[in-house]
Amino acid sequence: TEAQVGAAAVKEFDRCVKSETPFFGFMARALFDGFAEPIKLLSSYDFSPLKHSPLHIFAVEGETTAFMGLSSNYQTGSESSEFVIECIKNAFFTKKGIEEIYGTQNPWPIRGRVFESVMDAGPGFNNGNVDRLLDIMFIGQMLTRTRTPEDKALIEAVNGIVKRQFTLKLPGSYNDKADKSLHEAITPVLTELEHSILLHRYIID
Repeated sequence: TEAQVGAAAVKEFDRCVKSETPFFGFMARALFDGFAEPIKLLSSYDFSPLKHSPLHIFAVEGETTAFMGLSSNYQTGSESSEFVIECIKNAFFTKKGIEEIYGTQNPWPIRGRVFESVMDAGPGFNNGNVDRLLDIMFIGQMLTRTRTPEDKALIEAVNGIVKRQFTLKLPGSYNDKADKSLHEAITPVLTELEHSILLHRYIID
């Protein structure tokens, strides 16, 4: 009957969905991605405008999207392996002194054992130094296709939330979708240190 055929089709679809989008369990998978933050900042040393907008590497837990780690490149804005490795260490190793350094109200806890990391195949992530570090830690690596944000939609969504809820409410931020000539009119207000403190407080508290 049509009902039986329909029920069979639903069952087959359900089976395919479960096999293609498996639940990895809490803390089994970590997602990594770079986030170019649309904001102009000042140097903490001489208060001159920085030449590049900050580039952050975020690490979030694969099911809850809880923030696990962060590294920031304020000087060159590049997604280099140096900052990827820093983010991996920040995500998986003990976080000491966070409350004292950034004035947060809460500690940033280690969230558990991770068995797989998901990253895009850009040169900063698809790198021998990154591979060796993950091998030492017995963490698998899954590389997604470049320029395919749908392959890591969860962390892409997190990037968008950070931009809307945090960045665009700060002085010196700009709409990165607007004409670039409008960006040049933006005057930086915050220093890189002030921004880093605010970002950590936003993430942790």
